[in-house]
Amino acid sequence: MTKLIGEELLSKLKETEDLGKSDQARACGYFEERDDGSQRINFMDFYAAVSDARSLVETLDSDGDNEIDSLPAEWSALTEDQRNQKIISEKVDPEILKIFSRIDEHKYSVALSENTPANVLDQLREEGDYFVGQALVMRCLPLEIRCLDESDICSLIQSGTIQVDALAKLATANSWNIREAVASAPNASEATLRAALADKDPSIQEIAAKKLIPDDLRELSSEQLAKKIISGEIDAESLDIVIKSSDWKVRFASHLVSEGELDDFSLESKKAFAYRCFDALNRDGDLILGDDQKLIILRSGSAGDEDYTITLEKVVLDEDGDPDDYEQLGYYDNSIESVESAIQDYLANDGLIGDLENSLPS
Repeated sequence: MTKLIGEELLSKLKETEDLGKSDQARACGYFEERDDGSQRINFMDFYAAVSDARSLVETLDSDGDNEIDSLPAEWSALTEDQRNQKIISEKVDPEILKIFSRIDEHKYSVALSENTPANVLDQLREEGDYFVGQALVMRCLPLEIRCLDESDICSLIQSGTIQVDALAKLATANSWNIREAVASAPNASEATLRAALADKDPSIQEIAAKKLIPDDLRELSSEQLAKKIISGEIDAESLDIVIKSSDWKVRFASHLVSEGELDDFSLESKKAFAYRCFDALNRDGDLILGDDQKLIILRSGSAGDEDYTITLEKVVLDEDGDPDDYEQLGYYDNSIESVESAIQDYLANDGLIGDLENSLPS
């Protein structure tokens, strides 16, 4: 795989910002294949490339100073914070806002401003910046609210202060905190909750599902729900809600139904344990196993793959006994069968079943 550099490297870092540094480095091509099939991360080359890429971007962004110099004196004499405050709070000439929309430090404020022309907003939207995109969604709120800190906005959402129509738009926000608050809002409409049910984050799906679950199923335990799924007592529409509202036991039962393996339903079986691991990897991310971190099963998008994969890695310690690197012991696709293989390899490499059990949700 080609090592990414420059803007391509920074773009990949943004795409993989939820991953650990070793997985980011691997996704950007900074690894070597050993003869035994394992991989070694080239952290030095990776960090040097990141530094070079950021320096280049800073050089290019310095052209924004020329844009500032072209503004009327009332703007050029202000500090960056003062300009941002003025952009948001005052009725600024649209032509001035167009200039500020080309300067990274002011794009967020331009996105919040009441006076920004529609074509400028469209351009900012097309650029795809995370924080600017967040500001664009916040335009559904009154000006005095959209400029508050995110935590204050979340508090208002959860108190039921924000209008129902605005909640529907906020359900698409980039911020997990905002979307979580929307799902929790006491005045969220059914349509908004169903949008949250389709959220990419399982925890937000769960909040919405627990509000949408039919009353006759709400009080049942996860094991009771699982048995109803196996027996076919839950209709298809309710099933999607039930699956997202409960724990791995319900999802395991649903998996068996979809695979036609009803006779394999036992929460104590090896397959159930493998599914429990599989579910945790898909919902919670990495499974860090053992206090000394000698072996790790983790879910990652390593080597730039679009589909998430599972790796079994061993921590390499330096001469002082501190974690220094990771050695890949196994590489698996994201399926129950592969998780079963990963567990077997984990145990074969002196991994402890107790560490694995303790890392999983109950």
